[in-house]
Amino acid sequence: VVVDCVRGDRLYVRYNTAYSCQRRFVEKLVAGCDICYSHSVLRLIPAEHPELKERWLDIFSGPARHILDAHGAVVEEAIAVGRKAAAEYCRRAEKMYFDNISACIVLTDSMQRYFEQRYGCAGVEFFKTPVLSRDIKLDPEDTIDKSGPATAVYAGGCQRWQNIPLVQKAMTSRPELLYRIFVSSPEEFMELWGDTPLPPGAVVKSGTPGEIKEAYLKAHFGFILRDDDPLNRVACPTKMMEYIQFGILPVVKSADIGDFNSLGLGMLPVKEFEGGAGYNPAMGKKNLTILELLKEIYSHELIRISGWLETGGALNRTDNQ
Repeated sequence: VVVDCVRGDRLYVRYNTAYSCQRRFVEKLVAGCDICYSHSVLRLIPAEHPELKERWLDIFSGPARHILDAHGAVVEEAIAVGRKAAAEYCRRAEKMYFDNISACIVLTDSMQRYFEQRYGCAGVEFFKTPVLSRDIKLDPEDTIDKSGPATAVYAGGCQRWQNIPLVQKAMTSRPELLYRIFVSSPEEFMELWGDTPLPPGAVVKSGTPGEIKEAYLKAHFGFILRDDDPLNRVACPTKMMEYIQFGILPVVKSADIGDFNSLGLGMLPVKEFEGGAGYNPAMGKKNLTILELLKEIYSHELIRISGWLETGGALNRTDNQ
């Protein structure tokens, strides 16, 4: 167990659920706390023999008030990668939390509705903190320049829900564009590509934050081809937030990604991209106003979370209405 003292009255604990001594230590520590913040529902699940009930952490029997940081729909994530057994354990852990927590941090309004529909969540205080990219952000001295050749980017992984084959199909439909593809595993991307030659203006690499930012400043389109499913309807992809701050027009398969569609974000359906649609600078500027709104929401919610913590979890729910 590693215990860092963040402040005199706040501890940050890292532990391995495979070891019973560490699990018991965490249970005793939480029992002596006023508030317990959990970074993920996954921390309840034993790393070994999760089928045994006695190996699961019991952190809810004491007086502590609990706040959960929900990063996404973990059950759907497990299902998406074909891990059915893991999905059932995630569902169990998630339910344990929502039966016991006082507050929950979510990324989107749609994520809050998802949990409310699944678990009821009566008496749970929700805080919404949209994802703001820390690694790649627009600085005051940066210049966005869209005057060059039409360019499309993708920055992310090759997981199943990223629909890389659809990204590749879109690329082959418009070989005249420049493509800047930044993936953690270029080899995996090329394996998915197959024998078809890359467009002549395509670059596939695992880029540094500086290289990605340089491409963002010039790019016109950004691929984010998510399916219309629960996993994506509650999400707030870092990629989307990065695209819109750099004036990049998101190219989408489904517009129902998190709250973006309901906020009026300008997006380009992939079919229209494949049909030759051009870049719309007015839409890029409009999207910046939505980004500023999300930043304001984030700042406001941080104040509310601080208030909740300082009052021991006694924040009035009407503040969120």
